[in-house]
Amino acid sequence: MRIIAGKYKSRRLKLPKKKSIRPTMDRVKETLFNVIGQDISGKHVLDLCAGCGSLGFEALSRGAQSVCFVDNDPSAIQCIKHNAELLKAEDLVTIIKKSVLIVVPLLKSRNKIFDYILFDPPYRGILTKKTLMKLNQFDILAPCGKIIIEHSAHENITELERFEYIMSKEFGETRLTFLGSNH
Repeated sequence: MRIIAGKYKSRRLKLPKKKSIRPTMDRVKETLFNVIGQDISGKHVLDLCAGCGSLGFEALSRGAQSVCFVDNDPSAIQCIKHNAELLKAEDLVTIIKKSVLIVVPLLKSRNKIFDYILFDPPYRGILTKKTLMKLNQFDILAPCGKIIIEHSAHENITELERFEYIMSKEFGETRLTFLGSNH
């Protein structure tokens, strides 16, 4: 797994040994950041179900001000810590080992607001819907912020009161869905 562009371009990231952690394919990651463009610069990013952190580290490489990584898998957390040290980016990251369903209300209680929420949950589970409901309930997305979800192409993302559908892009079994803040 490598970083595609920015100040860490071509740097390789450590991957967890677990087969259950599915890193984002380069072409999916490239499309995601091509859609975002230069808007990521100076922004605060939340990387939910972060795995090895490839999406968040790509955001940092492209100029994000900070990234909060969330995963509940100990091997993923170790991998993120290792990758932050490798890139010498420890002061730009926060790493939280908890379930995303617990973290969203926790972040709200700490008055944390994010410009981008990158969310790559396990495919074909109920975590996507439950997390979107938590994000809808606990408003941690900045005005004009975006949520970008990498999910199964067979899973439909429905609109919620706080978020509007922007667009989707498909890559075989994978779909990227972009939602925007309604306020």
